[in-house]
Amino acid sequence: MAASEAMVVFFLMLVLFGRIFFAHDNGLYAMGVLTYSSVVILVSIKLLYVCHIPAMRSDMLTRSRLLEMHSKSVVSPIGIALSTGGWFLWNLVLSMVYKNNVIYNVKGGFLRRFGRSPTWWLVLILVVSSCIILELAIASIQRAYWTTDVSSFIPGTRTYLLIITTGGPIP
Repeated sequence: MAASEAMVVFFLMLVLFGRIFFAHDNGLYAMGVLTYSSVVILVSIKLLYVCHIPAMRSDMLTRSRLLEMHSKSVVSPIGIALSTGGWFLWNLVLSMVYKNNVIYNVKGGFLRRFGRSPTWWLVLILVVSSCIILELAIASIQRAYWTTDVSSFIPGTRTYLLIITTGGPIP
């Protein structure tokens, strides 16, 4: 999943933002910040909104899927806000205090050039949402066609575990 989502992040950024002609600033620094920002947001969502369900068999890989957290608390949204907010605060500070502005055009980039571009923000939203949709689609296909013993006991699913001794399904 991570390798396919990395390809989605990079190539969507390159096609939707890196190759357009009407962007005010689509240089290397703007594309790098866009890519890394989407990765920071995706990793925060995956780490804080995913529940690790232990596997029942040793040969089965434990799968973690988006938005499967069974005991939701206020800690997850606070963690996401702190991690992504810290990243964007770092970009603001770097944009204000950067001195050597020769190669990467960092000074004022986030504040005055690509940070004010609606195209940059739209591509960030599209990249993050496309990775989330990919994650949910693969989780849905996996639950529909390749169910495991663990996924049978997850609330809200309509799969049944077949017990051999009784011969009947357990809802």
